Amino acid sequence: MNRWIARFGLLAIFLSGTLAGFGLKPRDPCRCGDICTPRGATCGLKSCPSSEQKKTVGSQSPDLKDWYDQYNLKYFANKLPKNTIVKWGNPGLEPDGRKSYAVTIENDGYFEIIINPELNLGEQTAKMVLLHEMAHISTWAKDLSHGLVWQKEMHRLADEGAFEDLW
Repeated sequence: MNRWIARFGLLAIFLSGTLAGFGLKPRDPCRCGDICTPRGATCGLKSCPSSEQKKTVGSQSPDLKDWYDQYNLKYFANKLPKNTIVKWGNPGLEPDGRKSYAVTIENDGYFEIIINPELNLGEQTAKMVLLHEMAHISTWAKDLSHGLVWQKEMHRLADEGAFEDLW
């Protein structure tokens, strides 16, 4: 339990803080020529969310959908909706005015997960955020926020090792 709190406590601090508050350096163009990675960092994604995926905002991202399908099978017994759309885009603002890392929307018969490429600077962060959003889908009928049901689902994911390779 303490291990989970320590890890998720750090993740919560990271996800709730501003990137500038963590001393990230000014940005340089990544390999696609767009500005999406901290200076000196290397873009680790197969396809760059800052250029390639922004061109297809409104359509599904192959990398994100592949991760969704893999996690659905491995951690959710393939019970999450298969027709969920997962894409890079602008998920809007948090109630306090900060940019949001991601949002899950229930549309007419399907879910849509929109992950912000500006705040999810690497594959590991994007995968953790995706798992977070998948936990929302898993608990949608019982908990639309970060309540006890959703927190229990996040504990289950952590206990099953979903975040082990992402720390």
